Amino acid sequence: RNLLRGHGNDDASPQSRWEENVVLRNLGNAQYYGTLKVGTPPRHFKVVFDSGSADPWVPSLECTTASENCAGKNPYVVSASSSYSEVAAGSRTDFEITYGSGAISGKFGLETVTVGDDYTVEHQKFAVAHNTDGLGDVYANADFDGIFGLAFSTISTMGLCAGTFISNLKGQADVDKAMFAFFLGDGSDGELAIGGYNADLMQDPDDIHWVPVVMPAYWMVDMDKVKFGDFAASAVVGIMDTGTSLVYGPK
Repeated sequence: RNLLRGHGNDDASPQSRWEENVVLRNLGNAQYYGTLKVGTPPRHFKVVFDSGSADPWVPSLECTTASENCAGKNPYVVSASSSYSEVAAGSRTDFEITYGSGAISGKFGLETVTVGDDYTVEHQKFAVAHNTDGLGDVYANADFDGIFGLAFSTISTMGLCAGTFISNLKGQADVDKAMFAFFLGDGSDGELAIGGYNADLMQDPDDIHWVPVVMPAYWMVDMDKVKFGDFAASAVVGIMDTGTSLVYGPK
């Protein structure tokens, strides 16, 4: 949904006026994925919008034959996009990242990426994955093609100068706030809002509890306590990670 964007409603809040929403499909309350567009002409990819990582990637055509778990995925074809370009000389070209499920590798490039109806970043650094063996059956059985990291550039393998999609969007597009918000459905679809939040999904949008981030890396916040059975730990920090269905705590 595109809520009030460009309607010129002076009574609308900045969040509503500049908000664009992406439907998040729900796979067993374990994976939430949505669609974005990459390239010219735009090609649609299903991705996990992951607040626990900072790198965006989609599979290459090579990946669909090189990795068994990549067969059947929707591949990105470099030669089919007129807006693709190589990264600048001296920039990191090799892509490799390790998730909790395993490692993948590929190459970095620059491309036009659109989230929502028209929130577009040109020359966005992203990765084309050539090998996804490390993700095993997790990737093979998943409905998504790639992962779209939404954490800070300090944990990105792209390098600090590349900029994440959200930071680049703030610089290139007429977006009021470099903000995103998740609503994860329970047994139903959810929603990702870019440039604000969807007040219609809140019990009381006038009573939002804002929690400061400990450091600009992961979306890490102070937590009062973690309790599991008879075990309890206080004064800990936690990462708000939309890319996993697991809850971790200190041992």
